[in-house]
Amino acid sequence: MSEHNNENNYDESSFKVLEGIEPIRTNPHLTLDGSGMKAIFQLLREVTDNIIDESKEVKSRKITGKVKLFPDGSVEISDNARGIPVGLHPEKNIPTVYLAFEVMNAGSKIKGHSSYARSVGANGIGLSAVNACSKRLDVTIKRDGEVWHIGYEMGKRVENLEKVGTCDINDTGTTIKFLFDETVLSMKDENRVYDYPFILNDIKKHFADYAIFNRNVEFFLDWDIPVTGKGTMEFTNEYTPQSIVGKNGNKVLEYSYESTKINCGAEFYFSVTEPEKRVQLAAINGSRVMYGQHVSAFEDRLVEFVSTIFKTRGYLSSELALDRDLILERINYVILVNTDIKQYKGQVKNEFSAVDVGFDIREELQGKFEEVFDTAELDRFIEDLREIYGLRLSEYRALKAAREKKRPTFKKEVINKDLSKFYDCENGPRMREHNSVWFLEGNSAAGTFSSSRNVSTMAYVELQGKPLNVNKRSDSQSLEKNGTFRIISHVVKMNKFTKFIIGTDGDTDGLHIQLLISLIFYKHFPEIIEAGQLYICYAPLYRGHKNGKVDYFLENEYDLAISQGFTIGAGDRFKGLGEMKSEDMKASMINNGRFVRVSPQSFGKMEEAGMSAEDIILRLTSNDTSARKEILKHMADSELLSYYENQRAIKRKFDSKINPMYLTSDGTPMTQEELDAKYGNFDTEVDEYEPGDYTEELDEDIYDADAV
Repeated sequence: MSEHNNENNYDESSFKVLEGIEPIRTNPHLTLDGSGMKAIFQLLREVTDNIIDESKEVKSRKITGKVKLFPDGSVEISDNARGIPVGLHPEKNIPTVYLAFEVMNAGSKIKGHSSYARSVGANGIGLSAVNACSKRLDVTIKRDGEVWHIGYEMGKRVENLEKVGTCDINDTGTTIKFLFDETVLSMKDENRVYDYPFILNDIKKHFADYAIFNRNVEFFLDWDIPVTGKGTMEFTNEYTPQSIVGKNGNKVLEYSYESTKINCGAEFYFSVTEPEKRVQLAAINGSRVMYGQHVSAFEDRLVEFVSTIFKTRGYLSSELALDRDLILERINYVILVNTDIKQYKGQVKNEFSAVDVGFDIREELQGKFEEVFDTAELDRFIEDLREIYGLRLSEYRALKAAREKKRPTFKKEVINKDLSKFYDCENGPRMREHNSVWFLEGNSAAGTFSSSRNVSTMAYVELQGKPLNVNKRSDSQSLEKNGTFRIISHVVKMNKFTKFIIGTDGDTDGLHIQLLISLIFYKHFPEIIEAGQLYICYAPLYRGHKNGKVDYFLENEYDLAISQGFTIGAGDRFKGLGEMKSEDMKASMINNGRFVRVSPQSFGKMEEAGMSAEDIILRLTSNDTSARKEILKHMADSELLSYYENQRAIKRKFDSKINPMYLTSDGTPMTQEELDAKYGNFDTEVDEYEPGDYTEELDEDIYDADAV
């Protein structure tokens, strides 16, 4: 018997073509980012987001959205906007409304063909997704004095567009009623199964967002739900961004601008508050988007401003970084961005990925906080930070001293032998704030780095082979035999570096080495991580050329490089750091590297597929290569390692231009201000953020400040 007899048939007949909206019904998670309760809620949001878009285009009246939840799980959404066009499409020669519900990537909001320049909708998928995932969907349209109706079942049109009545010429709008299809979506999430498809509180929060983020729209919610019963609620513009950030008497600070470079405008409302009372909201084109370029840009500039003031006043110790979260947890903010650049990670639009908008906001906010902040408010904020930071510094020093007592000691000859692969910088401990030490994979990479580095500020270690797994053996005797642990211990005890940078190849082995070295710091030198001093530098895989310009790209950025007009030849793919020329390493890593800071909470937040942080570390560092590679692949596909808290690596210069021979007239090192004045500011910040949210249960009075 042939060994292939038990295999499934694979011939021409095995190919299937999904037409119209079938791809959504077949794989709803690709469009809705799931197939449970969140996906059902997304269907509602797709319809109500269209009302928001209409509210920006209709200037003659306030747009009203009415939403009614029925006992059977169906929902009806109506508005008084212009109504979806029902006439024949000039190219397709079918009623235009059919395209909205029956064809993917069809609509009036697609970039380049948009009558809605700054809309929530972007891809022409929303209403077709609602239809695809509905057991029954009815559309009623009022337009030009006529009332029209269409009916769908399980994504298929069962009632053609038909005129069913007349209305006043000024009475316009669209009503959509749908019941989700249980064969496509389900009423469950990761933890439980629900008995009703919508969570009332989620809808209340979403409509409250609409009222806060948009000035020309109001929503009315009416529900008749089993167990919960009947109820109504209004969401009007009585609640504003100013009232959000100014609750509890906080002084509201505001800044807005309209870009002259791209189609983008932004408004920022913020205030100083107490951590337990903070509210942080952000929106793109009137719909909540809490993650992405707009949030990180605002937070970057705010943290940069506060950190600079804190350092200038002499409150910052070189031993411990000023934690980004320490600043942001004391800030209320509402960020409103309106733009025609509608780039998101997925149809659900949870993360805004438009780099151009991020750069524009960063550039606009450069130096603006000095103008906006009230002097008295700023002084109070900085002094509060100083008090908390002082307590953390005392705790850090006590923990560091206790840990150092527990670490093994080494004989002088062992230290000297280990340090034969350590190449120091010229700066001494007094210049430690500017000194970095790099851990490099292999002799070739170290050789290239040696000719590329700034000798004054950059030391490096030439790693010999893959580090041993300290998660398996961490007793004193095993640590003494672990060469990588020993050399890290020697370097840390020098007390002359404030940046410890892991630089490895961009392949799986390099990623594994990054994890193993991070694990050594996590288990035995956590004070380095707690001080914000451990970094990973991502090595580029490609070198691109465009009009005489050279740029560098990571493994997953090949298509991006090509789309931007760069050419990548056969010799422009680096197999490893050792193959780089000195000028490539200097340009792509040393001067303009992509760095990720390993945060104090990173390992503690490693939870995936029900595994604890320790479970994941064990798998990553075990002998089971298949389990390890599976997790590594998932982590790499997410663009940045999951345990690094969604941090975004952006280009920063680490080259300080500081010469250790420059001292004051009395022989003491120059102050930071003197160094900056003479050699320029030394910028080492990286982008790392985790936007906040408000998650408290809402009371019936949605405008009660304590309920938001």
